[in-house]
Amino acid sequence: PGERIALKPNLLLGTAPELAITTHPAVVAAVAAEVREAGAHPVVVESPGSGIVHAKTFIDRVYRKTGYREAAESYGFELNLDTGYEAVSHPDGRLVRRFEVMNPILAADGVISLCKFKTHTFQIFTGATKNLFGVIPGLNKVGYHGRFTDPVRFGEMLLDVAAFANPRLSIMDAVVGLEGKGPGTGGKARPLGFLLAGTDRVAIDVACCRIARIDTGAVPVLVAAHERGLWSGRAADVDTLGVPVADLQVQDFV
Repeated sequence: PGERIALKPNLLLGTAPELAITTHPAVVAAVAAEVREAGAHPVVVESPGSGIVHAKTFIDRVYRKTGYREAAESYGFELNLDTGYEAVSHPDGRLVRRFEVMNPILAADGVISLCKFKTHTFQIFTGATKNLFGVIPGLNKVGYHGRFTDPVRFGEMLLDVAAFANPRLSIMDAVVGLEGKGPGTGGKARPLGFLLAGTDRVAIDVACCRIARIDTGAVPVLVAAHERGLWSGRAADVDTLGVPVADLQVQDFV
């Protein structure tokens, strides 16, 4: 009670929710309601990707186009428009020990990651781990793509940033996922029909890959996570409570 909790969705682009490129505003609204019920204050914090400038005007436009502005007005949660950021040290980083992070993330008492189930042309799959790359503001992200052109090294960088952000919970919006040439408009919406949550980001991503029958050995961030000892490297070791992975698997995910 009394805490300020940053809700970090995936708002890659200013696109309609039904395209499945962004975390659906209904999922965010539901989580915001639970945060308020716990006596805390929810605030959506995001810096859209794909070359979008980290400026109030552009961020607000993404909120409007993705349905977040309407949802926030209907369900009473805050949308962050503070564009400040600062360089922070991360001594425990294995590859990156200093990076830029948005001030509202730094000021929050805790973070809840609200990721989206999507394919990714560079990282094969983008989920709970990669969603946290969004705590780095706007065009600053471009520099990391330039420095880490090798997919596995990029995955190592993602692990460092995710460890710094350290969300208390990650909730995967897989009601409608994205297949094909994601994570943007090159992908195609694919109904999957589930939500998945956990405190272990890597386990969530492994479970999602099992569900979509994606070879975890082809997902650079999971290869890097295995090399760091963050999971066994055996996808079958990770399952889900409630509905087991076997009942959620799709046969022809692209």
